[in-house]
Amino acid sequence: MTGRNVEHNSRFNQVIMRIRSPRTTAMITERGHLTCYGACSFEDAHRAARRFARIIQKMGFPVSFSNFKINNVTTVFQSFRVRLNRLSEALRGHCSYEPERFTGLYFHFENVRICVFHTGKMIFTGSSDLSMYTRAFWRLYPALCNARR
Repeated sequence: MTGRNVEHNSRFNQVIMRIRSPRTTAMITERGHLTCYGACSFEDAHRAARRFARIIQKMGFPVSFSNFKINNVTTVFQSFRVRLNRLSEALRGHCSYEPERFTGLYFHFENVRICVFHTGKMIFTGSSDLSMYTRAFWRLYPALCNARR
């Protein structure tokens, strides 16, 4: 808690630390695991994790930078406007759409989850492999074209 841009999250018993370049946030557990969020590239994620480790090391804690891996990548894509009712009919069995509960449609392909909004904005989560997102998008694309507004 002596560092700059550091706060304690008592709900999850973690320390949250932020840096400006690259603009990222780290959650540090009491076991010493550091999870980095907000990087825009793999290189930025690696640089930020090393930077957080160095900051913690300068505070006097024994730190070793090991077991770095990317667990999840979130991407955002903007396409044309879509009729979600029509899209849910075309993707029956592979999606969930309940407009009373949430404005987006969730599409599942292998371990990728895509949230599609009527504006055409799509949020891809669930994988660290960008080629999985590409395959999921091309699986979704024909139905998107048919539901185009």
